[in-house]
Amino acid sequence: MSKEVAQKASSEVMDASAFGGGAIVHGLEDSGPQLSKIVLYQGTAEEEEMYGDHKRGLFLDALESRELGTELKFIPVYMWASWAKFVPGQKAPEYSTKNIAEVPAEDLEWGEDGTPPAASMSINAVVVVEGEAWPHLFVFKRTGLKAFDKTVKPIENRRQATGKTPGLYQLSSADDKSADGKPFKRLVCRALGDPDGELLQLAKQVFDAMDGVKAKAEEMASDNSQEDEPPF
Repeated sequence: MSKEVAQKASSEVMDASAFGGGAIVHGLEDSGPQLSKIVLYQGTAEEEEMYGDHKRGLFLDALESRELGTELKFIPVYMWASWAKFVPGQKAPEYSTKNIAEVPAEDLEWGEDGTPPAASMSINAVVVVEGEAWPHLFVFKRTGLKAFDKTVKPIENRRQATGKTPGLYQLSSADDKSADGKPFKRLVCRALGDPDGELLQLAKQVFDAMDGVKAKAEEMASDNSQEDEPPF
């Protein structure tokens, strides 16, 4: 290829409209609906290895390691609970299930000294985020469950009972410390009332295509790990 042809090709490549979309791998089955996970960056060594160096308290698109900001507005479209048991020193859980009947009873009991249950519960949420064209998976777990239980859960129960659409919420974070003094970013969730406009329209589109989205989201959620957990 001559230098002139290469330069011409390079200039054409820079024009996104010349492609009309991303590159497709022919001969492989469709990987399913576009979906990525949102993580609240805590600054752990594991996170830095996976996503690169970012400021603590930023929300990231895990697929692209792209910064989404320190605040997010979202609509929950579909949510489900799951339980996982982690062994100290291992990233992957000993088991992960969305059926509480499969969790041994002793793994749900608190220790007499206040030790939390061996099985930790998570709330997995397919959400649409303001400014994003695709749905995302966001997982409320550990300290994040407090934000879910205080805000999203009771408000969505009320909205469902009165026939309203899911509500609009804002995620942010605040500085906190664990019992042994280790700093982390605590998830904060605030209700913003009724959604409207393009975000609500996107939420409806995701809801209408939920069978495919749900399968992909459950696959992602079952690949659970502790890489984005606070350092305690």
